[in-house]
Amino acid sequence: MLAMFGIGAMELVIVLGILGFLVVSGALVAGLVILLAAKRPSTVWTDNPHLRPCPDCHQFISVRAAACPHCGGPVKGG
Repeated sequence: MLAMFGIGAMELVIVLGILGFLVVSGALVAGLVILLAAKRPSTVWTDNPHLRPCPDCHQFISVRAAACPHCGGPVKGG
């Protein structure tokens, strides 16, 4: 049936391979855009002596906190 359209099996395999590559590449690019656009935790240092960065999520928390209120991770020395 493919010969009726002048398309051989090898051409069909090549076209499907290229289309598959384009779909996978597009999905990877979309995933990268989503990851890069996601909200990043604040990593800017503060001069407030009552705050320190959480070792897990890097959000600023109280120096007296036993656990991070953002991610719930335990904090040493809290």
